[in-house]
Amino acid sequence: LALASGAPAAWAIAPPGQWWNTSYSQRIRVSVTTTTSIVTGYSVDAVLNHASLVAAGKSLASGNDVRVVYWNGAAWVELDRVLDTASSWNNATTTLWFKTQAAIGTNTFDDNYYIYYGNSAAGAPPANADNVFLMFDDFNGAALDGTKWTVPTGSVSVAGGLLTVNANSTVWATAAYSLATGTRWEARLRLSIANPATLYYWGGSDVNGQTGSYFSFRSDGANHRAYEHPNGGGTSTSTAAVTNTTTLQTYQIDRIGNAQLDF
Repeated sequence: LALASGAPAAWAIAPPGQWWNTSYSQRIRVSVTTTTSIVTGYSVDAVLNHASLVAAGKSLASGNDVRVVYWNGAAWVELDRVLDTASSWNNATTTLWFKTQAAIGTNTFDDNYYIYYGNSAAGAPPANADNVFLMFDDFNGAALDGTKWTVPTGSVSVAGGLLTVNANSTVWATAAYSLATGTRWEARLRLSIANPATLYYWGGSDVNGQTGSYFSFRSDGANHRAYEHPNGGGTSTSTAAVTNTTTLQTYQIDRIGNAQLDF
């Protein structure tokens, strides 16, 4: 994403002089630029030097006044925006995520997105990650979210923002999150047990899987492995040797197509 300095006069298709909310004194225009086409509802991120805005007295250190707004051609729409789990407010590389409101073609852009800020009285912003991502869980509760996950084998625990999958245990995404190919999955994981543990992110036509195309992510005591299980059986495997078992490692898994997994 490209960020450009804001000004009171509106750009793009917003009528001249249009301003979303006069309680917010500043804004930055965001241009979502593509190399391949993306659909409506695609999750995108923007990097903001929030520390410089806070130092200049233009934004709250809490980030409560940082809002993402879209001009749809007739009206302003405030969007849910969430802070990247590996990022922080009052940082030179504060990273926000939000969802696109219109499809964008190949090698083009949509510059009708704006980041507004500069409201010292701003309350809590809309920041529901379920409205930004197809599936999201930061495990900040005290138990596993049963609407998103089920544990058919073994046991798990949730504490301190971490899901611990115990030895010889499996966790499946529920049927509500049976998402197809053409999706990207990102997780921070740590290998900490000697026995296999498995997360099945997409389970085909039944919750506990193995009747349709699905993929899994597991540990085997030395490696993290991603498996694609195409409909009709068989697997394709990608392996990442784990050299650091004390800190969380970030992985991105792309389900490109049936039996195609980029890890």
